[in-house]
Amino acid sequence: GVGLLASRVGLEGPLKIGNARGSWLVAARRSTVEPLLAALRSADLTGIPDSYYFYDVNARVALDLTPRDKLSLSTYLGQDRVDVPIFDDARFILDYGNRTLSLGYTRILSDNVFIRTNATASQYFNFPVGEFAGTEFTRDNTATDFSLRADLEWLPSARFETMVGVWAGNLSLFLEDTFDNQPSFLSDLQANYLQAYGQTGYRPTANWKLTTGLRVSYHGSGEYVRLEPRAQLERKFGD
Repeated sequence: GVGLLASRVGLEGPLKIGNARGSWLVAARRSTVEPLLAALRSADLTGIPDSYYFYDVNARVALDLTPRDKLSLSTYLGQDRVDVPIFDDARFILDYGNRTLSLGYTRILSDNVFIRTNATASQYFNFPVGEFAGTEFTRDNTATDFSLRADLEWLPSARFETMVGVWAGNLSLFLEDTFDNQPSFLSDLQANYLQAYGQTGYRPTANWKLTTGLRVSYHGSGEYVRLEPRAQLERKFGD
């Protein structure tokens, strides 16, 4: 697809590796607004960005290794950048985006028990740059997260369902300021985190469902620990 503001392309197809069968997908999008911005600038309009673009890319591979084992790998990349003149001797540049990579594995242990695991790496970044009367100031900022999650679900009958899971990872927050090419502030924080939960659902009738559970959350920064009990009652009044 080709548009005045953005254009996109997507490709997908089947995949076979040995005895494993699956599919692959790649989708990308990018702004195509540059000719419009050039026309607006030629009309001597104020506040029109000197440059602007964004893009994002999604890609995924999914494989059925066996009738009971499924594997998937997915990634996302996205970035926005805009250069805006404020005055004759001042400008501001925004440059930010996200990057993620995820590996998932599902194992069907039996007809009513299965487990899902997921390893994920993600990063948000933001690199704004300002310039005023020849003096430049920046604020580089990233948030990076590495995590591993596992969930086990047991469906013993149509009335009962039970889920337990754990989610652990490391979060890193980085912030650095500069003024006139000299460092003015630096912060680099890291903390481990851990969450574990158990949840049970019960359907006494087709229209009622009671869900109870308990979640334990831990965050290494400040030795934060919290117990979170929960209960939920659902009533269905018809189709």
